[in-house]
Amino acid sequence: MTRTSLDDTQWVSLMLVMQQIPLVWKRDDGALRRFVEAALWICRTGAPWRDLPESLGLWSSVYHRWRRWCLRGWWEVIFEALRPSLPADGLLLLDSTTCKAHRAASGAVGSTAAAEALGRSRGGLCFPSCMPALMVPAASCG
Repeated sequence: MTRTSLDDTQWVSLMLVMQQIPLVWKRDDGALRRFVEAALWICRTGAPWRDLPESLGLWSSVYHRWRRWCLRGWWEVIFEALRPSLPADGLLLLDSTTCKAHRAASGAVGSTAAAEALGRSRGGLCFPSCMPALMVPAASCG
Protein backbone atom coordinates (compact mmCIF):
# COMPACT_ATOMS: atom_id res chain seq x y z
CA MET A 1 0.00 0.00 0.00
CA THR A 2 1.27 3.46 -0.83
CA ARG A 3 0.36 6.65 0.94
CA THR A 4 -1.53 7.87 -2.11
CA SER A 5 -3.99 4.99 -2.34
CA LEU A 6 -6.90 3.87 -0.21
CA ASP A 7 -6.27 1.04 2.20
CA ASP A 8 -8.70 -1.88 2.42
CA THR A 9 -10.67 -0.57 5.42
CA GLN A 10 -11.20 2.80 3.71
CA TRP A 11 -12.29 1.04 0.54
CA VAL A 12 -14.79 -1.17 2.39
CA SER A 13 -16.44 1.83 4.06
CA LEU A 14 -16.55 3.63 0.71
CA MET A 15 -18.06 0.59 -1.01
CA LEU A 16 -20.82 0.36 1.60
CA VAL A 17 -21.86 3.90 0.71
CA MET A 18 -21.53 3.46 -3.06
CA GLN A 19 -23.62 0.28 -3.09
CA GLN A 20 -26.56 2.32 -1.77
CA ILE A 21 -26.47 4.71 -4.77
CA PRO A 22 -28.32 3.29 -7.80
CA LEU A 23 -26.23 2.76 -10.96
CA VAL A 24 -22.88 3.52 -9.29
CA TRP A 25 -21.80 0.00 -8.52
CA LYS A 26 -21.72 -2.38 -11.51
CA ARG A 27 -20.34 -5.39 -9.64
CA ASP A 28 -16.79 -4.84 -10.92
CA ASP A 29 -14.92 -3.90 -7.76
CA GLY A 30 -11.53 -3.68 -9.46
CA ALA A 31 -12.61 -1.17 -12.11
CA LEU A 32 -14.58 0.90 -9.61
CA ARG A 33 -11.67 1.01 -7.19
CA ARG A 34 -9.27 1.99 -9.97
CA PHE A 35 -11.63 4.82 -10.99
CA VAL A 36 -11.95 6.13 -7.42
CA GLU A 37 -8.18 5.93 -6.97
CA ALA A 38 -7.72 7.84 -10.23
CA ALA A 39 -10.19 10.54 -9.17
CA LEU A 40 -8.47 10.89 -5.81
CA TRP A 41 -5.06 11.06 -7.52
CA ILE A 42 -6.24 13.94 -9.73
CA CYS A 43 -7.69 15.78 -6.72
CA ARG A 44 -4.60 15.18 -4.60
CA THR A 45 -2.04 16.23 -7.21
CA GLY A 46 -3.95 18.89 -9.11
CA ALA A 47 -2.44 17.50 -12.30
CA PRO A 48 -4.15 17.80 -15.70
CA TRP A 49 -6.31 14.84 -16.68
CA ARG A 50 -3.91 13.90 -19.47
CA ASP A 51 -1.16 13.34 -16.87
CA LEU A 52 -3.09 10.54 -15.18
CA PRO A 53 -0.85 7.45 -14.84
CA GLU A 54 -1.78 4.66 -17.21
CA SER A 55 -2.07 2.23 -14.29
CA LEU A 56 -5.17 4.16 -13.17
CA GLY A 57 -6.92 3.95 -16.54
CA LEU A 58 -7.38 6.05 -19.65
CA TRP A 59 -7.57 9.71 -18.72
CA SER A 60 -10.53 10.37 -21.02
CA SER A 61 -12.59 7.51 -19.58
CA VAL A 62 -11.83 8.57 -16.02
CA TYR A 63 -12.65 12.20 -16.83
CA HIS A 64 -16.01 11.38 -18.46
CA ARG A 65 -17.02 9.11 -15.59
CA TRP A 66 -15.90 11.78 -13.08
CA ARG A 67 -18.01 14.36 -14.93
CA ARG A 68 -21.08 12.10 -14.93
CA TRP A 69 -20.72 11.54 -11.19
CA CYS A 70 -20.42 15.30 -10.63
CA LEU A 71 -23.52 16.07 -12.68
CA ARG A 72 -25.55 13.41 -10.88
CA GLY A 73 -24.41 14.63 -7.46
CA TRP A 74 -22.92 11.29 -6.44
CA TRP A 75 -19.71 12.78 -5.05
CA GLU A 76 -21.73 14.96 -2.66
CA VAL A 77 -23.73 11.94 -1.51
CA ILE A 78 -20.53 9.99 -0.84
CA PHE A 79 -18.81 12.87 0.97
CA GLU A 80 -21.85 13.57 3.16
CA ALA A 81 -22.19 9.89 4.08
CA LEU A 82 -18.50 9.60 5.03
CA ARG A 83 -18.21 12.97 6.80
CA PRO A 84 -17.70 12.54 10.54
CA SER A 85 -20.57 13.76 12.66
CA LEU A 86 -20.09 16.90 14.72
CA PRO A 87 -20.32 16.84 18.51
CA ALA A 88 -23.69 17.91 19.92
CA ASP A 89 -22.19 20.99 21.59
CA GLY A 90 -20.42 22.15 18.41
CA LEU A 91 -16.85 23.12 17.63
CA LEU A 92 -14.60 25.99 18.63
CA LEU A 93 -12.16 27.56 16.22
CA LEU A 94 -8.84 28.32 17.88
CA ASP A 95 -6.49 30.51 15.87
CA SER A 96 -2.99 31.23 17.16
CA THR A 97 -1.78 33.38 14.28
CA THR A 98 -0.96 37.06 14.62
CA CYS A 99 -0.75 40.00 12.27
CA LYS A 100 2.74 41.41 12.12
CA ALA A 101 3.62 44.80 10.70
CA HIS A 102 6.92 45.89 9.26
CA ARG A 103 8.95 48.09 11.59
CA ALA A 104 8.53 50.97 9.15
CA ALA A 105 4.78 50.77 9.71
CA SER A 106 5.08 52.32 13.16
CA GLY A 107 4.19 55.71 11.72
CA ALA A 108 5.68 59.08 10.97
CA VAL A 109 7.31 61.30 13.56
CA GLY A 110 4.66 63.10 15.62
CA SER A 111 1.84 60.85 14.42
CA THR A 112 -0.69 59.38 16.86
CA ALA A 113 -1.64 55.73 17.17
CA ALA A 114 -5.23 56.57 16.27
CA ALA A 115 -4.12 58.21 13.03
CA GLU A 116 -2.03 55.18 12.05
CA ALA A 117 -4.68 52.62 13.11
CA LEU A 118 -2.08 49.88 13.23
CA GLY A 119 -3.79 46.51 13.52
CA ARG A 120 -6.94 47.68 11.78
CA SER A 121 -8.02 47.50 8.19
CA ARG A 122 -10.93 48.82 6.18
CA GLY A 123 -12.85 45.74 7.25
CA GLY A 124 -12.24 46.23 10.96
CA LEU A 125 -9.80 44.51 13.27
CA CYS A 126 -7.05 42.51 11.63
CA PHE A 127 -8.20 38.91 11.33
CA PRO A 128 -6.34 36.42 9.14
CA SER A 129 -9.19 34.45 7.62
CA CYS A 130 -7.06 31.96 5.71
CA MET A 131 -4.51 31.05 8.38
CA PRO A 132 -4.24 27.56 9.85
CA ALA A 133 -6.59 26.89 12.71
CA LEU A 134 -7.36 24.09 15.12
CA MET A 135 -10.92 22.86 15.47
CA VAL A 136 -11.70 21.13 18.74
CA PRO A 137 -14.94 19.99 20.37
CA ALA A 138 -16.35 22.72 22.62
CA ALA A 139 -16.63 20.32 25.56
CA SER A 140 -12.85 19.86 25.67
CA CYS A 141 -12.30 23.58 26.33
CA GLY A 142 -14.21 23.73 29.60
